Amino acid sequence: MLFDVGNTLLGIDHARLAATIRDAGLSADAEAVAEAEMRARPLLDPHLGKAPKRETPEIFHRYVDLMLDGLMLDGQTLDGQMREGQMREGQTLDGQMLEGQRVPTDPAVRQPIHAALQAIWQSLWIVKAGDVEPTLRELLRRGYRLGCVSNSNGTVEDSLIATGLDRFLECVVDSGLEGVEKPNPRIFEIAAELMDLPPAELVYVGDFHAIDVVGARAARITPFLMDPIGAWEGHSDAIRIQRLGDLLHFLPARVDPKDGS
Repeated sequence: MLFDVGNTLLGIDHARLAATIRDAGLSADAEAVAEAEMRARPLLDPHLGKAPKRETPEIFHRYVDLMLDGLMLDGQTLDGQMREGQMREGQTLDGQMLEGQRVPTDPAVRQPIHAALQAIWQSLWIVKAGDVEPTLRELLRRGYRLGCVSNSNGTVEDSLIATGLDRFLECVVDSGLEGVEKPNPRIFEIAAELMDLPPAELVYVGDFHAIDVVGARAARITPFLMDPIGAWEGHSDAIRIQRLGDLLHFLPARVDPKDGS
């Protein structure tokens, strides 16, 4: 079976994300930032599906804006005060009307946050949830072979080595090195070829519908979607799991643990 890395094997460091946002002028705690970031994913999803490339500054800035929209739903400004001329009732930076919500419409208000986050963005996916290693270990015990497929910039294997997860994986397929991104089925096929397995025998776990679920299905792979807080309800028809360990409810042993056959 195959895994995405970001928000699947390794989660985003929401505490550091929140601290960076606070340093840039917005009062926000880690819990609020975590929820806003996770709820931003299904809102970003349609843009990922249409974009010619996903690892781009444009996608990054949209992701951050959607996350900040979630933090601004109570009408808070960057310094906790209502700034005349910088707040309009019910409109996001995208110009979409959100009844009863106030969000800064002046891009200059958000620019310091964007700049601060862009400087650390690639280093934020370092959090290994407590159930990740036990789940991978149990899947191996059950007879599953494991690999990963990630849209990244050529550094995903370094992250896996740094967190000790590389030892569970037979292959690491990084779009930055392969020159092809999810949802193109070819990137999944590369992993299947490296593992010498037919795609129809594989399962893939990711965190976005438009690239992970759509891409896996195009490669004839069964997808699972990470959904820790139920944000994908109504946005995806894939099997959704809250945590990696939930996979164990769906994937029975392929070998007898007693004799390894």
